[in-house]
Amino acid sequence: MDSPENFKETFLPPIEEFYNSLNKEKVNEEEYQNAQEIWKKFNIKNLLEFTQLYNKIDVLLLTDIMENFRDISLKT
Repeated sequence: MDSPENFKETFLPPIEEFYNSLNKEKVNEEEYQNAQEIWKKFNIKNLLEFTQLYNKIDVLLLTDIMENFRDISLKT
């Protein structure tokens, strides 16, 4: 995302636009298809909604990991 205006886009950008800067790799076809499937199943209307959903999922996963870590730490 290089501009807040991009959040208004009503479709996923083409696969060529997706890039994993951590691994320095382009996403593969399976990952891109997964993103398209999520877009459809959650009835996403624009990239802002897609980003918000991604962030919610990311926070929930991290919360689960931290809860598990806490439980294990308290047991030991």
